[in-house]
Amino acid sequence: MLGPSPADFGRDLYDPTVELDIRLGCIRETRSFFANFVAVQCTRPAQVYGAKRVDDLESICFMWWDLWPEQGPHESSRDSDAVDSAVLDALTAIASLPSVACIESALHGLGHRHARQAQRTEEIISSMLRQSSGWPPELVRYAEAALRGAVQ
Repeated sequence: MLGPSPADFGRDLYDPTVELDIRLGCIRETRSFFANFVAVQCTRPAQVYGAKRVDDLESICFMWWDLWPEQGPHESSRDSDAVDSAVLDALTAIASLPSVACIESALHGLGHRHARQAQRTEEIISSMLRQSSGWPPELVRYAEAALRGAVQ
């Protein structure tokens, strides 16, 4: 689904010729993928970003949101606003999972969305930070960078 393919997953999420409910359903299902697969398979107690050894699954889960389209500012439409909102809802749900890999991936995605939706991403990340008492210090620092939209 992600990576080189004749299908362009990213483009399709913003394609108004594809029924909006189908696109939104696809986005909502990312939470299930992270809950039922990523959280189960990626059990590292520390974050992936900056780690010396990262396996392919950890890497793609971290980079997942880089492969999604329309991260920067763009012309707003009813459809694009609905898609953007669904992406942020999915990121919020993924961030609530009890998995460092899921939290880190969500922070990465939120950091990339900051340029497009600064106020809502800052609200989401600030809420996450208020509940971060059990996080490793590196993850807190990464969240603080995402809050400023300064993630890589």
